Amino acid sequence: MRRARRRVARICRVSADPQFPISGFLAALADRGGADPQQIDDSAGVVVIGDFADPITGRVARIAAAQAGVKAAEAGRATAQSALAVAARALERAQERTEAAEAADQVSDVQQQIEELRLQNEEHDQLRLELQPQLITAQQAFEEALKEQGTREQKISTLAEQIRRYRQTLREKADHREALDLELQQLDLAGRQQAWGETTDAATSYLLSLSEQEQHRGLGDWNEEACHQLNQVVGLCFANDTPREQLPREIDELLHQHRWLRGGLEIRVPLVPALLRGLNTHLTNTERQDRDDKLQIEQQRAARTKGLATAQLGLAEAAHAAVVQRASLAAGIKDKLKKVAAEFDRLDQQYGGYGAGLDYPEPEPPSQPDKPWRWSVTPKWRRAEGQRMASYSLRANTAQIDEKAVKLVCAAALAGSGNRPLLLVLDELGRNLGSEHRREAVALFERIGADRNITVVGALQDDMERYAISASGLYIKLRRSSDAMPYNEAPVVNGSEPNRARVELLREWLSSYRPDVLDLDGELDGTMDDEMAAR
Repeated sequence: MRRARRRVARICRVSADPQFPISGFLAALADRGGADPQQIDDSAGVVVIGDFADPITGRVARIAAAQAGVKAAEAGRATAQSALAVAARALERAQERTEAAEAADQVSDVQQQIEELRLQNEEHDQLRLELQPQLITAQQAFEEALKEQGTREQKISTLAEQIRRYRQTLREKADHREALDLELQQLDLAGRQQAWGETTDAATSYLLSLSEQEQHRGLGDWNEEACHQLNQVVGLCFANDTPREQLPREIDELLHQHRWLRGGLEIRVPLVPALLRGLNTHLTNTERQDRDDKLQIEQQRAARTKGLATAQLGLAEAAHAAVVQRASLAAGIKDKLKKVAAEFDRLDQQYGGYGAGLDYPEPEPPSQPDKPWRWSVTPKWRRAEGQRMASYSLRANTAQIDEKAVKLVCAAALAGSGNRPLLLVLDELGRNLGSEHRREAVALFERIGADRNITVVGALQDDMERYAISASGLYIKLRRSSDAMPYNEAPVVNGSEPNRARVELLREWLSSYRPDVLDLDGELDGTMDDEMAAR
C-alpha cells in the first residue's frame, strides 16, 4: 500500500508538467478504484493487500512463523497424546470386553450343562413319580398276601382244634355205645315183645317217646300233665293280658265261665276235649290267616325284590357315574395342581431359587358317599443347585419357608387367574421374621406384583412401616392413642408421586367423613424417597 502511494505521488509530480495533463487518468483511476481502500481496480480485479499490524516478510516474520509452527507442533503433539490415551483406554475396554465375552461363553456353557442336569433330574423325578403307583400297588399286594397267610394259618389252627374235639367226641360216643350194647344184652327183649302184643316198631316209637320218669306215671299224673300242657298251649296262643273281647267265644266261655283258669284238676279234666276242639279250630283259622298273610308277604317280597334289583342296578350305575366323576374330578385337581406347581417352579427360579414343585398323590376314595375326599399337597424345593427337591417339612429357617409361601400363594393365584388382574389380601405379613427378612419378604411381594400385575393389600404391624412405605405405592396408617379412646386418630396416607391422584381421592373421601377432625393437607416429603405423605 505504501509503494502504491509513493507511485501515485510520483505520478502526481509528473502531472505538474503542462505538457502531460493527467487529470483524465486520475479521474479514471479514482472511478475504477471503488469505495474499498484495498480494491484498486474493480474492472481488472486488482486487489492490494496491505495495512498488516506485523510485518509479513523479513527476519521478524520468519521468527514469528517459526514460533507459530512450534506452537502448532506442540498442539499436534498434545492432540496425538490425547488420541494415544483414548486409544489406550479403548484398547483396555476392548480387552475387558474380550474377557467378558469369554466369561459369558463359559457361563453359557455352564448354564447349558446346568440346564441339561436339571432336565435329567426332572426326568428322574418324573420316572420316580410314574413308578410310585406300581410300588404302592406291590406293597398293597404284599400286605394282602400277609393277611391271607395269617388267615390261612388261623383257619388251619381252628380246623386242627375241631378235628381234636371231634376225635374226642367220637371216643366218648364209642364208649357210650359200648355201655348201651352191654345194657341191651341184659334186657329180655323177646319176653317184653310177647307181653307188649304189638309190633316192635310201635314199641320202639313209644319207648323212645317216654322218659324214664314217665314210665312210672299213673292216671292222675297223666291227667295233671295233660292239663298242664294244654294250659301252656292256651298261654302260647293268648297272652295273659289279652282282653276277653279279643278271645274266640267258645274259648272265652271255657276259660272264664267254666273256670278253667281258676279251677282245679277236677274242673279242668272234663273241659279238656272241648278246649282241645276250640284250640284246634282257633289254630286252624290262624293257620289259614297266616297262610294268606304269608302269600301277601311273598307277593310284597317279590315286588320289593324287583324294586331292590332295580335300585341295585341304579346304584351300580350311580357308582359307575361316581367313579367316572371322581376320575374326572381327580384329573381336574391334578391338572390344576400341576399348573400351580409349574407356576411355583417358574416363580422360584425367576426370583432367586433353584426350582420348586408340589407332591399331590391321589388319595383313596372314601368308603361312604358322605365322607370327605381329602387330598394332601406337600410343597417342596431345592436347597441348592443340582440337589433333589426336599419337602417343606424338613428342617429349614422361617425366612426361607415364608419366602416359599409368598411364591406359592402368588403361584396359586396366577394359576387360577386366567390372565386376569389379581388382588391378594394379606394379614400380619412377616410377623415372625427379622428385620432383613421382613424387607426381603415385602420386596418380593412388590417385585412379583409389579411383574405379574398383582395388587397386594396387606395389614402390617407398626414395625413393618418403613418396609411397606419403601416397597408399596400406597400406605395407610391407622392410629389409636390409647384403649381408653373410643375413636381412632386421623389416619396417615403415604403414597408415591405416580399415585398422587389416588391419594387425593382418598384424602377427599376421608375428609368427607370427618371434616372437623381430620387435617388432610397434601405435602411432599423429600426425606422418604420423594414419597408423598398426606394427612
